[in-house]
Amino acid sequence: MERKSIGSFIAVLRKAKGLTQRELADKLGISDKAVSRWERDETAPDLSLIPVIAEIFNVTSDELLRGERATEKDVPTEKQAEKTEKQIKNNFQTRFQDTVEFSMGDFTKKLNKSLNESTLSDKQMKDIQNKLNEFVYTQIMSSTPSNHKQTTQNLRNMLSEAGVTGNDLRNIMMEFSDTMKRTREEVNRLN
Repeated sequence: MERKSIGSFIAVLRKAKGLTQRELADKLGISDKAVSRWERDETAPDLSLIPVIAEIFNVTSDELLRGERATEKDVPTEKQAEKTEKQIKNNFQTRFQDTVEFSMGDFTKKLNKSLNESTLSDKQMKDIQNKLNEFVYTQIMSSTPSNHKQTTQNLRNMLSEAGVTGNDLRNIMMEFSDTMKRTREEVNRLN
């Protein structure tokens, strides 16, 4: 379809729907002279009327403002919409993971230092790191204090069983709590 002005597009849509200028004006609560001025491109509809006009003629506000119906290439297919939605989710997940990794950097260094000073095997240290990642995700995604408390207690128990005790355990847990607070704040900013 050839691109038209808003006014001439409204005229085409109005005539196609079999409405007079007066009938359209009545539906919009305006004078028929206003509709006439739009169609002669002397003025344009008030922006607050664009969605209402679009609904009357079963077009989008974008189409109305562009003065033409969208072509098939302009309208995303369901498959394209799904792909875009997946991309948005993937972008969020990537930003989420980057935020968690960045926030966890200092904590992980301190934890690794404490773990390296203990008598743990490489397998035990790797197991702790895997569980820690699970805890981090649970802690960040959970919004109830009881879950936070339980997650923190589970981490404390896991570290104690791995041989981390005393001041090392206390310092790690304080750092973990502070890191989780900062990480949750950063993740909330992503939303």
